[in-house]
Amino acid sequence: MFNLADEITVTVTQEHISNGKAGNPYRCPVALAIREKIGKWHSVRVYITDARVGFLGCDYLLDGAVREFARRFDRNKFVEPVTFTMRRER
Repeated sequence: MFNLADEITVTVTQEHISNGKAGNPYRCPVALAIREKIGKWHSVRVYITDARVGFLGCDYLLDGAVREFARRFDRNKFVEPVTFTMRRER
């Protein structure tokens, strides 16, 4: 079991991008990458400002680069793999 830390570094790969669904907070590339990192049993929802991890009720803030990635992906714009750190909201 993954211990949910205050900061988690996540990499969104080309596979996540290819399998992601635009406009779907559960199936976007960022959500797929987070779920892969922390465990598939967690419910992960990604919004433009934060990521919600449902299993333990944790909210994580997303940095500007990944927020822009999510905006571009949802608008069907070109995106490339990205690595980011999300921080637990207090």
